[in-house]
Amino acid sequence: MEHTFLEVFESKNKGNIPRRYQFATKLYRETAGMNPALPEIDDGKLIDCTASNLSVEWIAGDMFSSPSDLVKFATALRDGRLLNTESLETMKMWRPTTNVAAEIGHCLFKMEDSEENAWLGHFGGVLGFTGALW
Repeated sequence: MEHTFLEVFESKNKGNIPRRYQFATKLYRETAGMNPALPEIDDGKLIDCTASNLSVEWIAGDMFSSPSDLVKFATALRDGRLLNTESLETMKMWRPTTNVAAEIGHCLFKMEDSEENAWLGHFGGVLGFTGALW
């Protein structure tokens, strides 16, 4: 994986840091507030969060990876090249969620559609970022 790095701890020569934008919804403004150091753009609909440092969120906002590196990671996890069988089975200890089509394991989610096809993956979001890998 040549294009995955932690912004604060590794050289940025492994990849470009993308610009980060957050929707400036009414709920966001009321609950999170507005930081004057982060400029509003598009008539106040977006906040440019690029200057924020998300290292406090650890890999939830400080880890950057290219799509090809994410595929390498997911394939290695699926094929048992990253963890031993017991560890992968622990990740798949499914528990119900409030969504009838979803279950949660350890750092892994299972989603099913109406035809009972299942996808395993993880998703999340933090200021200016949303990510998913299924």
